[in-house]
Amino acid sequence: MRLLPVTQATLLILGAIWATHLPVGFGILAGPANSIQLSPANSIELDSVNSIELDSVNSIELDGATRDRCLQILRNGLNGITGDDFWPAIHAAEGLTLGGYQTEVIARLTPLLDTETDDQRRCGLARELVRAGDVRKDQVMLQILAGDDPYGHVHAAESLYKVFRLGDGRAMRHRYTSTANLRLKLMTAAALGRGGNPHVMP
Repeated sequence: MRLLPVTQATLLILGAIWATHLPVGFGILAGPANSIQLSPANSIELDSVNSIELDSVNSIELDGATRDRCLQILRNGLNGITGDDFWPAIHAAEGLTLGGYQTEVIARLTPLLDTETDDQRRCGLARELVRAGDVRKDQVMLQILAGDDPYGHVHAAESLYKVFRLGDGRAMRHRYTSTANLRLKLMTAAALGRGGNPHVMP
């Protein structure tokens, strides 16, 4: 069976799980190629890692067989992390965490972080471990951000932004004030702004 693109797979699993766990409706629409798409009128605002504010819209509940299929798609995606599909697998890990399967994510990613040498991939692994609950792994991203090698700086800043981590803020502020890299400037500004430093936002 061909795997769906990870973005569609993530929507499928979140639609299946959130439909049965959230009292507030989550609007989803049937899409092409057995996918589920977010309604354009819906918005999701993340106030913290564990806080999701949803528009009050109608929801649908997926049957058990569809939900199980969605889960299998994401699990298959995560299993591809040692091959050529590293980044799709990282997004599959995110979907599993948001669906309540943090233990699976931590068990799969922790040993990989111990052996990975690519700083960009290390940021992806550490980010999803933090999202899954191992918050001490934020130190991996903070150390990469503070390090001299610029290769992982953007990934580190973006990943820290995504999981609401700043550490003591020194590394993020240093990169924000000293970089000439526009992408890094934007990512560090976003992380600092979200962390309570609105003065960095233009």
